[in-house]
Amino acid sequence: GQIAGDVAIASTARLQLRFSNTPLDFSTLFLPAGSVEGSLSGTLDLDTSRKKGEARFNFKGMRIAQDVDDPRPAFDATVNGDWAGSRLELVAAAQGISERPFDLKASLPVVRPRDSAFPTLATRGKVSGSLDWDGPLASLAALVDLHGQRVAGRARVALRASGDIAAPVIDGSATLSDGEYENFTTGTLLKSIEARLVAQNSRDADFTLTATDGASGRINAKGSLTLDKNATDAISITAQVSNARLVRRADVDATIDGDIVLRAPALPPTLEKPAILSGALTTKEMVIHIPESLPADVPLVEVIEINGSEASGAAPVDQKAEPLPLLLDLTLATTKPVRVTGRGLDSLWAGNFAVTGSIDEPLVKGALNSQRGTLD
Repeated sequence: GQIAGDVAIASTARLQLRFSNTPLDFSTLFLPAGSVEGSLSGTLDLDTSRKKGEARFNFKGMRIAQDVDDPRPAFDATVNGDWAGSRLELVAAAQGISERPFDLKASLPVVRPRDSAFPTLATRGKVSGSLDWDGPLASLAALVDLHGQRVAGRARVALRASGDIAAPVIDGSATLSDGEYENFTTGTLLKSIEARLVAQNSRDADFTLTATDGASGRINAKGSLTLDKNATDAISITAQVSNARLVRRADVDATIDGDIVLRAPALPPTLEKPAILSGALTTKEMVIHIPESLPADVPLVEVIEINGSEASGAAPVDQKAEPLPLLLDLTLATTKPVRVTGRGLDSLWAGNFAVTGSIDEPLVKGALNSQRGTLD
Protein backbone atom coordinates (compact mmCIF):
# COMPACT_ATOMS: atom_id res chain seq x y z
CA GLY A 1 0.00 0.00 0.00
CA GLN A 2 1.01 3.58 -0.60
CA ILE A 3 0.09 7.10 0.53
CA ALA A 4 1.50 10.06 -1.38
CA GLY A 5 0.74 13.74 -1.51
CA ASP A 6 1.26 17.27 -0.23
CA VAL A 7 -0.09 18.81 2.98
CA ALA A 8 0.03 22.46 4.06
CA ILE A 9 -1.85 23.61 7.17
CA ALA A 10 -1.80 27.12 8.62
CA SER A 11 -4.79 29.47 8.89
CA THR A 12 -6.15 27.46 5.96
CA ALA A 13 -5.46 23.93 4.75
CA ARG A 14 -4.42 22.46 1.43
CA LEU A 15 -4.32 18.70 1.02
CA GLN A 16 -3.57 16.61 -2.07
CA LEU A 17 -3.44 12.93 -1.14
CA ARG A 18 -3.34 9.74 -3.19
CA PHE A 19 -4.12 6.32 -1.69
CA SER A 20 -3.20 3.07 -3.42
CA ASN A 21 -4.15 -0.23 -1.74
CA THR A 22 -3.52 1.41 1.64
CA PRO A 23 -4.22 -1.00 4.54
CA LEU A 24 -7.22 0.26 6.51
CA ASP A 25 -5.75 -0.71 9.88
CA PHE A 26 -3.45 2.28 9.32
CA SER A 27 -6.53 4.53 9.81
CA THR A 28 -6.92 3.42 13.43
CA LEU A 29 -4.00 5.72 14.23
CA PHE A 30 -6.17 8.72 13.36
CA LEU A 31 -9.82 7.66 13.56
CA PRO A 32 -11.86 6.43 16.57
CA ALA A 33 -12.37 2.97 15.09
CA GLY A 34 -11.66 -0.51 16.33
CA SER A 35 -10.13 -3.30 14.31
CA VAL A 36 -10.54 -2.57 10.59
CA GLU A 37 -9.43 -4.78 7.72
CA GLY A 38 -9.30 -4.11 4.01
CA SER A 39 -7.67 -1.56 1.74
CA LEU A 40 -8.30 1.97 0.48
CA SER A 41 -7.63 3.48 -2.92
CA GLY A 42 -8.60 6.94 -4.06
CA THR A 43 -7.89 10.66 -3.87
CA LEU A 44 -8.49 13.60 -1.58
CA ASP A 45 -8.08 17.18 -2.83
CA LEU A 46 -8.94 19.95 -0.38
CA ASP A 47 -8.31 23.71 -0.46
CA THR A 48 -10.12 25.46 2.38
CA SER A 49 -8.97 28.93 1.31
CA ARG A 50 -11.03 28.51 -1.86
CA LYS A 51 -13.80 26.59 -0.02
CA LYS A 52 -13.64 23.60 -2.29
CA GLY A 53 -12.74 19.94 -2.04
CA GLU A 54 -13.22 16.55 -3.63
CA ALA A 55 -12.91 13.01 -2.25
CA ARG A 56 -13.06 9.74 -4.18
CA PHE A 57 -12.60 6.69 -1.96
CA ASN A 58 -12.85 3.00 -2.88
CA PHE A 59 -12.74 0.42 -0.09
CA LYS A 60 -12.00 -3.25 -0.82
CA GLY A 61 -12.53 -6.27 1.43
CA MET A 62 -13.63 -4.24 4.46
CA ARG A 63 -14.26 -5.90 7.81
CA ILE A 64 -15.11 -3.71 10.82
CA ALA A 65 -14.70 -4.83 14.45
CA GLN A 66 -13.71 -8.33 13.36
CA ASP A 67 -14.49 -11.04 15.90
CA VAL A 68 -12.32 -14.16 15.68
CA ASP A 69 -15.16 -16.34 17.02
CA ASP A 70 -17.76 -14.73 14.72
CA PRO A 71 -16.13 -13.79 11.39
CA ARG A 72 -17.99 -11.05 9.55
CA PRO A 73 -18.40 -10.99 5.76
CA ALA A 74 -16.14 -8.68 3.81
CA PHE A 75 -17.70 -5.96 1.64
CA ASP A 76 -16.68 -3.25 -0.80
CA ALA A 77 -17.72 0.39 -0.53
CA THR A 78 -17.39 3.70 -2.33
CA VAL A 79 -17.59 7.18 -0.81
CA ASN A 80 -17.63 10.28 -3.01
CA GLY A 81 -17.78 13.81 -1.62
CA ASP A 82 -17.79 17.23 -3.25
CA TRP A 83 -17.46 20.48 -1.28
CA ALA A 84 -18.11 23.83 -2.95
CA GLY A 85 -18.78 27.00 -0.96
CA SER A 86 -21.34 26.21 1.70
CA ARG A 87 -22.52 22.80 0.43
CA LEU A 88 -21.23 19.25 0.79
CA GLU A 89 -22.61 16.61 -1.58
CA LEU A 90 -22.06 13.06 -0.33
CA VAL A 91 -22.77 9.71 -2.03
CA ALA A 92 -21.88 6.38 -0.39
CA ALA A 93 -22.65 2.79 -1.31
CA ALA A 94 -21.71 -0.61 0.13
CA GLN A 95 -21.67 -3.76 -2.02
CA GLY A 96 -21.53 -7.33 -0.78
CA ILE A 97 -23.48 -7.04 2.47
CA SER A 98 -26.70 -7.84 0.57
CA GLU A 99 -28.01 -8.32 -2.94
CA ARG A 100 -29.13 -4.71 -3.02
CA PRO A 101 -26.45 -2.05 -2.35
CA PHE A 102 -26.59 0.04 0.81
CA ASP A 103 -27.12 3.53 -0.68
CA LEU A 104 -26.71 6.83 1.14
CA LYS A 105 -27.04 10.27 -0.44
CA ALA A 106 -26.85 13.58 1.40
CA SER A 107 -26.55 17.28 0.76
CA LEU A 108 -25.36 19.17 3.84
CA PRO A 109 -24.56 22.78 4.79
CA VAL A 110 -20.97 23.41 5.84
CA VAL A 111 -19.01 26.38 7.12
CA ARG A 112 -15.36 27.06 7.89
CA PRO A 113 -15.03 28.83 11.24
CA ARG A 114 -12.55 31.70 11.41
CA ASP A 115 -10.53 29.95 14.10
CA SER A 116 -10.25 26.69 12.17
CA ALA A 117 -8.41 25.62 9.04
CA PHE A 118 -11.01 22.96 8.23
CA PRO A 119 -14.74 23.07 7.42
CA THR A 120 -17.43 21.71 9.71
CA LEU A 121 -21.17 21.12 9.52
CA ALA A 122 -23.21 24.31 9.88
CA THR A 123 -25.77 24.69 12.65
CA ARG A 124 -28.37 26.07 10.21
CA GLY A 125 -29.00 25.47 6.54
CA LYS A 126 -30.91 23.32 4.09
CA VAL A 127 -30.36 19.59 4.26
CA SER A 128 -31.53 16.69 2.12
CA GLY A 129 -30.71 13.00 2.16
CA SER A 130 -31.86 9.48 1.46
CA LEU A 131 -31.03 6.01 2.78
CA ASP A 132 -32.19 2.89 0.92
CA TRP A 133 -31.49 -0.76 1.64
CA ASP A 134 -33.19 -4.15 1.52
CA GLY A 135 -31.44 -7.26 2.81
CA PRO A 136 -30.63 -9.59 5.71
CA LEU A 137 -30.14 -7.82 9.01
CA ALA A 138 -27.20 -10.10 9.85
CA SER A 139 -25.17 -8.47 7.08
CA LEU A 140 -25.29 -5.15 8.95
CA ALA A 141 -23.06 -6.80 11.55
CA ALA A 142 -20.31 -6.12 9.01
CA LEU A 143 -20.81 -2.38 9.59
CA VAL A 144 -21.02 -2.23 13.40
CA ASP A 145 -19.44 -3.83 16.46
CA LEU A 146 -21.84 -6.46 17.83
CA HIS A 147 -19.35 -8.43 19.88
CA GLY A 148 -21.08 -11.23 21.75
CA GLN A 149 -24.39 -10.67 19.97
CA ARG A 150 -26.19 -12.15 16.98
CA VAL A 151 -28.94 -10.64 14.83
CA ALA A 152 -31.00 -12.08 11.98
CA GLY A 153 -34.08 -11.20 9.96
CA ARG A 154 -35.11 -9.27 6.88
CA ALA A 155 -34.67 -5.52 6.99
CA ARG A 156 -36.07 -2.89 4.64
CA VAL A 157 -35.05 0.77 4.92
CA ALA A 158 -36.33 3.71 2.88
CA LEU A 159 -35.80 7.05 4.63
CA ARG A 160 -35.70 10.64 3.40
CA ALA A 161 -34.57 13.82 5.16
CA SER A 162 -35.24 17.45 4.26
CA GLY A 163 -35.68 20.88 5.80
CA ASP A 164 -33.18 22.65 8.06
CA ILE A 165 -30.27 20.76 9.61
CA ALA A 166 -31.22 22.21 13.01
CA ALA A 167 -34.60 20.45 12.80
CA PRO A 168 -34.67 18.09 9.82
CA VAL A 169 -37.91 16.56 8.57
CA ILE A 170 -37.77 12.77 8.25
CA ASP A 171 -40.05 10.77 6.01
CA GLY A 172 -40.08 7.04 5.29
CA SER A 173 -40.02 3.71 7.05
CA ALA A 174 -37.80 0.91 8.31
CA THR A 175 -39.08 -2.61 8.98
CA LEU A 176 -37.75 -5.87 10.35
CA SER A 177 -39.55 -9.17 9.79
CA ASP A 178 -38.93 -12.66 11.15
CA GLY A 179 -36.09 -11.27 13.24
CA GLU A 180 -33.92 -12.88 15.90
CA TYR A 181 -31.61 -11.46 18.57
CA GLU A 182 -29.24 -13.37 20.83
CA ASN A 183 -26.92 -12.07 23.54
CA PHE A 184 -24.25 -14.62 24.40
CA THR A 185 -23.38 -12.91 27.70
CA THR A 186 -26.85 -12.87 29.26
CA GLY A 187 -28.27 -15.76 27.27
CA THR A 188 -31.15 -13.56 26.09
CA LEU A 189 -32.86 -15.00 23.01
CA LEU A 190 -35.65 -13.19 21.17
CA LYS A 191 -37.41 -14.75 18.20
CA SER A 192 -40.19 -13.84 15.73
CA ILE A 193 -39.26 -10.16 16.01
CA GLU A 194 -41.54 -7.87 14.01
CA ALA A 195 -40.59 -4.20 14.12
CA ARG A 196 -41.69 -1.13 12.18
CA LEU A 197 -40.56 2.49 12.34
CA VAL A 198 -42.54 5.11 10.42
CA ALA A 199 -41.92 8.82 9.98
CA GLN A 200 -44.59 10.75 8.08
CA ASN A 201 -43.46 14.19 6.94
CA SER A 202 -42.41 15.27 10.41
CA ARG A 203 -39.55 15.31 12.86
CA ASP A 204 -41.18 12.46 14.77
CA ALA A 205 -40.87 8.72 14.22
CA ASP A 206 -43.16 6.10 15.75
CA PHE A 207 -42.26 2.45 16.07
CA THR A 208 -43.73 -0.84 17.27
CA LEU A 209 -42.06 -4.13 18.14
CA THR A 210 -43.25 -7.60 19.08
CA ALA A 211 -41.13 -10.65 19.92
CA THR A 212 -41.18 -13.96 21.75
CA ASP A 213 -38.62 -15.74 23.88
CA GLY A 214 -38.91 -18.78 21.64
CA ALA A 215 -41.71 -20.22 23.77
CA SER A 216 -44.74 -18.70 25.52
CA GLY A 217 -43.04 -15.49 26.66
CA ARG A 218 -43.77 -12.26 24.81
CA ILE A 219 -42.36 -8.75 24.56
CA ASN A 220 -44.41 -5.85 23.18
CA ALA A 221 -42.94 -2.39 22.77
CA LYS A 222 -43.95 0.91 21.22
CA GLY A 223 -42.60 4.40 21.31
CA SER A 224 -41.56 7.54 19.51
CA LEU A 225 -38.41 9.45 18.64
CA THR A 226 -38.38 13.15 17.87
CA LEU A 227 -35.86 15.76 16.77
CA ASP A 228 -38.11 18.61 17.94
CA LYS A 229 -36.08 20.59 20.48
CA ASN A 230 -39.29 21.79 22.14
CA ALA A 231 -40.54 18.26 22.83
CA THR A 232 -40.67 17.08 26.45
CA ASP A 233 -39.19 13.68 25.58
CA ALA A 234 -36.98 13.13 22.56
CA ILE A 235 -37.17 9.38 23.26
CA SER A 236 -40.26 7.73 24.76
CA ILE A 237 -40.46 3.92 24.72
CA THR A 238 -42.67 1.57 26.74
CA ALA A 239 -42.35 -2.21 26.81
CA GLN A 240 -44.44 -4.96 28.37
CA VAL A 241 -42.71 -8.21 29.28
CA SER A 242 -44.98 -11.22 29.84
CA ASN A 243 -43.59 -14.52 31.13
CA ALA A 244 -40.41 -13.98 29.13
CA ARG A 245 -37.29 -16.01 29.81
CA LEU A 246 -34.77 -13.21 29.36
CA VAL A 247 -31.74 -14.66 31.18
CA ARG A 248 -30.42 -18.11 30.27
CA ARG A 249 -27.05 -18.72 31.83
CA ALA A 250 -25.42 -21.61 33.65
CA ASP A 251 -25.43 -19.54 36.86
CA VAL A 252 -28.73 -17.62 36.43
CA ASP A 253 -31.96 -18.58 34.67
CA ALA A 254 -34.82 -16.07 34.97
CA THR A 255 -38.34 -15.65 33.60
CA ILE A 256 -39.72 -12.14 34.10
CA ASP A 257 -42.96 -10.13 33.99
CA GLY A 258 -43.22 -6.37 34.08
CA ASP A 259 -43.34 -2.96 32.41
CA ILE A 260 -40.33 -0.90 31.36
CA VAL A 261 -40.22 2.75 30.25
CA LEU A 262 -37.27 4.48 28.56
CA ARG A 263 -37.38 8.27 28.30
CA ALA A 264 -34.78 10.85 27.33
CA PRO A 265 -35.02 14.64 26.98
CA ALA A 266 -32.43 14.70 24.18
CA LEU A 267 -31.60 12.63 21.09
CA PRO A 268 -29.00 11.32 21.52
CA PRO A 269 -28.89 11.42 25.35
CA THR A 270 -26.04 13.33 26.99
CA LEU A 271 -24.51 13.44 30.45
CA GLU A 272 -26.34 16.74 31.03
CA LYS A 273 -29.62 15.29 29.69
CA PRO A 274 -29.42 11.54 30.34
CA ALA A 275 -31.99 8.90 29.49
CA ILE A 276 -33.97 7.27 32.33
CA LEU A 277 -34.90 3.58 32.39
CA SER A 278 -37.72 2.93 34.85
CA GLY A 279 -40.16 0.16 35.56
CA ALA A 280 -41.37 -2.61 37.84
CA LEU A 281 -40.28 -6.20 37.21
CA THR A 282 -41.26 -9.42 38.93
CA THR A 283 -39.70 -12.86 38.65
CA LYS A 284 -41.98 -15.67 37.55
CA GLU A 285 -39.23 -18.29 37.74
CA MET A 286 -35.64 -17.77 38.81
CA VAL A 287 -32.84 -20.22 39.58
CA ILE A 288 -29.39 -19.16 40.75
CA HIS A 289 -26.63 -21.78 40.72
CA ILE A 290 -23.49 -21.17 42.74
CA PRO A 291 -20.56 -22.55 40.68
CA GLU A 292 -18.05 -24.94 42.18
CA SER A 293 -15.24 -22.60 41.11
CA LEU A 294 -14.93 -19.12 39.64
CA PRO A 295 -14.77 -18.93 35.85
CA ALA A 296 -11.47 -18.13 34.20
CA ASP A 297 -12.69 -14.75 32.91
CA VAL A 298 -13.18 -13.22 36.39
CA PRO A 299 -10.59 -10.39 36.48
CA LEU A 300 -8.06 -10.04 39.25
CA VAL A 301 -8.57 -7.00 41.47
CA GLU A 302 -5.29 -5.09 41.55
CA VAL A 303 -4.31 -3.60 44.91
CA ILE A 304 -3.97 0.18 45.07
CA GLU A 305 -2.02 1.25 48.14
CA ILE A 306 -3.29 4.54 49.58
CA ASN A 307 -0.52 6.98 50.60
CA GLY A 308 2.05 4.36 49.65
CA SER A 309 5.52 5.17 48.37
CA GLU A 310 6.36 4.96 44.69
CA ALA A 311 8.61 2.03 45.46
CA SER A 312 5.73 0.05 46.94
CA GLY A 313 4.62 -1.08 43.45
CA ALA A 314 1.12 0.32 43.74
CA ALA A 315 -1.00 -0.33 40.66
CA PRO A 316 -1.82 2.74 38.57
CA VAL A 317 -5.41 3.89 38.42
CA ASP A 318 -6.84 3.60 34.91
CA GLN A 319 -8.89 6.47 33.59
CA LYS A 320 -12.58 5.59 33.38
CA ALA A 321 -14.25 5.32 30.03
CA GLU A 322 -16.90 7.87 29.12
CA PRO A 323 -20.00 6.86 31.14
CA LEU A 324 -23.18 5.87 29.35
CA PRO A 325 -25.83 8.61 29.84
CA LEU A 326 -28.49 6.28 31.29
CA LEU A 327 -30.03 6.49 34.78
CA LEU A 328 -31.96 3.68 36.47
CA ASP A 329 -35.21 3.66 38.44
CA LEU A 330 -36.22 0.00 38.59
CA THR A 331 -37.84 -2.31 41.12
CA LEU A 332 -37.53 -6.09 41.18
CA ALA A 333 -39.77 -8.33 43.27
CA THR A 334 -40.17 -12.10 43.58
CA THR A 335 -43.68 -13.42 43.01
CA LYS A 336 -42.36 -16.96 43.29
CA PRO A 337 -39.41 -17.84 45.55
CA VAL A 338 -35.98 -17.77 43.93
CA ARG A 339 -34.20 -21.10 44.10
CA VAL A 340 -30.49 -20.93 44.98
CA THR A 341 -28.46 -24.12 44.57
CA GLY A 342 -24.86 -25.26 44.43
CA ARG A 343 -21.95 -26.11 46.74
CA GLY A 344 -24.26 -28.17 48.95
CA LEU A 345 -26.97 -25.49 49.20
CA ASP A 346 -30.58 -25.98 48.08
CA SER A 347 -32.78 -23.10 49.24
CA LEU A 348 -35.72 -20.81 48.47
CA TRP A 349 -35.60 -17.02 48.88
CA ALA A 350 -38.01 -14.08 48.49
CA GLY A 351 -37.43 -10.35 48.47
CA ASN A 352 -37.66 -6.93 46.84
CA PHE A 353 -35.03 -4.64 45.38
CA ALA A 354 -34.79 -1.07 44.12
CA VAL A 355 -32.14 -0.29 41.52
CA THR A 356 -31.15 3.36 41.05
CA GLY A 357 -28.02 5.27 40.09
CA SER A 358 -26.46 5.04 36.63
CA ILE A 359 -26.04 2.07 34.35
CA ASP A 360 -22.28 2.24 34.99
CA GLU A 361 -22.59 2.55 38.79
CA PRO A 362 -25.96 1.10 39.85
CA LEU A 363 -27.19 1.37 43.43
CA VAL A 364 -29.08 -1.70 44.67
CA LYS A 365 -31.13 -1.58 47.88
CA GLY A 366 -33.38 -4.28 49.24
CA ALA A 367 -33.35 -7.63 51.00
CA LEU A 368 -33.63 -11.35 50.33
CA ASN A 369 -35.15 -13.53 53.05
CA SER A 370 -34.66 -17.27 53.19
CA GLN A 371 -37.86 -19.27 53.37
CA ARG A 372 -36.44 -22.74 53.72
CA GLY A 373 -33.55 -24.89 52.53
CA THR A 374 -30.78 -27.31 53.33
CA LEU A 375 -26.98 -27.09 53.41
CA ASP A 376 -24.99 -30.29 53.14
